Amino acid sequence: MLRPLTLLVLLLVAFVAPAARADSTFVEIQAIGKAGTAEAAVRSAVLDALRRVNVSKVSAQPGMQQRFDAALADLDRALSAPDVSVSRMESDARTLSSGLVDRLKVLDQRKSADGATVDVTVLTAVALFDAKAVSAGKKTIAVVPFRSSSATYMFGSSEIPAAEIARRLADRTTQALVQANVVTVLDRDFVDATVKERQFVEAYGRTPEELARFGRMLGADYLLVGSIENGGMVVNTQTVEASGYTFSQAFAGLSTSVRLLDVASGAIRWADSVTTSLPNGALNGGAINPIEVVDRLTADVSADTTQGIVDSIAPIKVALVDGDAIWLNRGAGRLEAGQRLAIRGGGVDVVDPDTGENLGQAERTVAVVQVISTDQKKSQCRLLEGDPNAVKVGQLARLLAVP
Repeated sequence: MLRPLTLLVLLLVAFVAPAARADSTFVEIQAIGKAGTAEAAVRSAVLDALRRVNVSKVSAQPGMQQRFDAALADLDRALSAPDVSVSRMESDARTLSSGLVDRLKVLDQRKSADGATVDVTVLTAVALFDAKAVSAGKKTIAVVPFRSSSATYMFGSSEIPAAEIARRLADRTTQALVQANVVTVLDRDFVDATVKERQFVEAYGRTPEELARFGRMLGADYLLVGSIENGGMVVNTQTVEASGYTFSQAFAGLSTSVRLLDVASGAIRWADSVTTSLPNGALNGGAINPIEVVDRLTADVSADTTQGIVDSIAPIKVALVDGDAIWLNRGAGRLEAGQRLAIRGGGVDVVDPDTGENLGQAERTVAVVQVISTDQKKSQCRLLEGDPNAVKVGQLARLLAVP
């Protein structure tokens, strides 16, 4: 193993790697990792190397630290995948890291005396962090706290603060976006602190320019803003006169309005009214705990909101057609074996008969496919319904609900 002085010398050796982007600079550094497995130890060493090389750089700009931490979290997830071995980390470092690591070599690997841990020494070339240069197309999103025109909402006899519903919506949407793994999600505590400091919740929604300015302050590519339009649970109790039997019926619902802003252009990328409800059968006649009702409603709204965002930013598309075998451009983390999707295409132009304006295409389902296997970047499907000749590269694929 090299001494600390040698480590310092290696840290100071910076170079532009031959295969790097023109604006990506890498630093070669030796790092040591310790964990229960060799894979985890190498992962720890690489993350430590990135932190040491970038500690000064990322703290110098507002929002950079959060984007750097989010990028490291993405890298940790990528290197933790079951099919990522130490040898694959070495051979596919750049691809697995989305440009954060140019190359990696394990110099030494040995078990501790008690055999409980593995110590590794690696030599790696890691990027001087540039959010745009190393993101490899993966954008960053900030979920802003939801607003509401009402201070509270009635769920049966309980008065639930709008702030509590808003917090649950933002938390659940953030979690769902992280799990979708198509965007880097800024830390909620950081976003909330900045919102509070700038008193942004009271001001946002005025103009797209204001939204874009705040998004740039956060260091985000996209800004999700939303408002609670209505919500509550109504319980009606009735008595049957003939028998004196009393029963209750309940209905609960939550409506929101959401917008996804592209910070760079100031344009609204996606907007929708997202509404969900729970019928009496799911509410046990209103006997269910109101907080549990709120939890279910916010979970449904967050799932629908996330799906809308993902479809807007990174839609699933047909990447290859080979007879009955169809490959999609999204892999594990987005799709899993057994899921069914409708391939949409074969559309015709819809033209306004009065103005002659092209209103877009009226798409139809040309095929239904089922996922049979996935890897990190793609999924292989088999055709269940439709003509394979009607399936074309570039057509959209939409997940079908489980019957």
